[in-house]
Amino acid sequence: MNRKWIFSCTLFVFTCPFPSLTSAELNAVTSEDDKLHQLEETLFHITKREYPEFSTLVGDHQFDDKLESYSRESIDRRVEVYIELLKAVNNLNFKALTRPRRRDADILKSYLQTYINGYKWKDYGALSPMTPLSNMLIQPVWVPAGNYYKMDDYEKYLSRLAAIPGQIRDVTKLMQDAVDRETTLYKKSLAKFSQDSIDDLLAMYSFPIRDVVDFTELTDAQKSDVQNRSHFHLENMRRAYKDLSHFIENVYKPSTRRTEGLYGLKNGTEYYHACLMYHLGYRVTAKEIHRVGLQEVELIHGKMKEVMRELDFDGDLSSFYAYLRSREPNRTADDILNSYKSIITERINPTLPQIFRSVKIPPVRVQGVDKPGLMAYYGYNTFFINVRNPEEQQSHTMLAIAMHETNPGHHFQLNYIANEKIPEYRRKLKKYHLYSVPFREPTYTAYSEGWALYAEYLGEELGLYEDPHERFGRLTMEMFRACRLVVDTGIHAFGMNHSEAVEYMKKYTDISYTHIETEIDRYITWPGQSCAYKMGELKMRALRKKAEEVLGSRFDERDFHHRVLAAGPMPLDFLDDIIDEWLEEYETQSTLNKASSILYKDGVLLLFVFICFYYLL
Repeated sequence: MNRKWIFSCTLFVFTCPFPSLTSAELNAVTSEDDKLHQLEETLFHITKREYPEFSTLVGDHQFDDKLESYSRESIDRRVEVYIELLKAVNNLNFKALTRPRRRDADILKSYLQTYINGYKWKDYGALSPMTPLSNMLIQPVWVPAGNYYKMDDYEKYLSRLAAIPGQIRDVTKLMQDAVDRETTLYKKSLAKFSQDSIDDLLAMYSFPIRDVVDFTELTDAQKSDVQNRSHFHLENMRRAYKDLSHFIENVYKPSTRRTEGLYGLKNGTEYYHACLMYHLGYRVTAKEIHRVGLQEVELIHGKMKEVMRELDFDGDLSSFYAYLRSREPNRTADDILNSYKSIITERINPTLPQIFRSVKIPPVRVQGVDKPGLMAYYGYNTFFINVRNPEEQQSHTMLAIAMHETNPGHHFQLNYIANEKIPEYRRKLKKYHLYSVPFREPTYTAYSEGWALYAEYLGEELGLYEDPHERFGRLTMEMFRACRLVVDTGIHAFGMNHSEAVEYMKKYTDISYTHIETEIDRYITWPGQSCAYKMGELKMRALRKKAEEVLGSRFDERDFHHRVLAAGPMPLDFLDDIIDEWLEEYETQSTLNKASSILYKDGVLLLFVFICFYYLL
């Protein structure tokens, strides 16, 4: 590849402010596809450099001595970086790109533009990092992902520990700015600090020193040095976290916004629509989503009643939920984990070749979690099940949950993508820091969560829901996501308060009051995020219906699923283009096949006439 282009990209990454890439420099590379690839790699490098903890999480340890900056200057700098990179993308000759790469370039533009557009909202959620959800400051999941073998590794780690108090001071300045601008969070969206929670947090940071150091290459003298210095840094961190806790309790908390919803903020409704645009990847109003939610709740409720009639049950929805709970056997945590393992390996996995192409998908681990939190979730090839209260794991929903989180849901989706040539910045998305939406890099929530909910629906096609109770369990999960559309928009756009939201969820779902409380707090803290599940699934089912109508008997769900999955994470409006392109290719190939068949028949006939004419002569 041309050295001048590589040098230009290197300057682009390592200097600030960044120089624009000139047309001459762009044209020096042999192909536009190569230029685009270089820009995609540049973006991923920038992401790792700007968010060093993320770099550690994805296995790149070149920034292990650094931490993300929360200063105002860094916020402005990142926008400048992305503006310059967007200019370089716009300088590409799009006509010279292949069709798939042209779409990749458009997605890259969309990615950068999302962040740049979000800068308008830099004085809102981005000023309040201290939420209890997906927060690196109080959930340092990067710590166990680090390298801890040599003294150099520990020097880097100690540099990070030394920088954390400064990081916390920058966060405090941002939150003071939110107080001054009256763009604070609602009180329930704040992380809670206590002496015990600070002790637990420092214990997480102590992991490499306490649990790993004896298994390293360090000498005894080096181990002693690391332990002494880390103790010094940890005490500084303790004081910094205590100062932050004092600020939150005495300055920020008294200034939190009075309404649960964003509508209570200046320009709050516009801000909420920007959050919806971020999570869904296409423009839609809160009013439209609310209407869809009400329609879906009514539709699913009708299907639930059909199942109840099938079981000759005479009663309302809440009494049927009570009936289902009464059927649950007493089970231990091991019973629950073994049931999930059996569902995945014996029921789900054997059916997947019916609707998917053959791809290499590693086995998923099933692991119990004994602490308050989500009922189930997925990460790093592991399906986590909350077994703290085994009675809350209901057998009729287990199949739908397994399909959502494992195969063909999140586990299948992420590993399918790993087999495809997708730019690294889209394969390895930074999923935390959702407090700053819409001012942050895209996570394509509607694509990933829409697919996982669609995966639950695929269980019907595969005949996996073997009895009415399991079919009702799937409807229960779908109802939960439909209610989110009503409640999320209700809270942030239409003045629904906390108690009204709880009562609405209780009316249609079988979730414990404690769990509903947690869910509502999540919708308040992450505006619009919960709408992505059902809206994403509806979009995928609509695209499938379109393909079925166009192709008729020629429709093969394996091809459809390949197109959706192989495309990788993206805004849903781009998924429309991918399916349209596939249908065009299919029709073109069909036309060519027909023409070839006609030519073949005509050719045979012409040959026959020629032979007859020859012998007649």
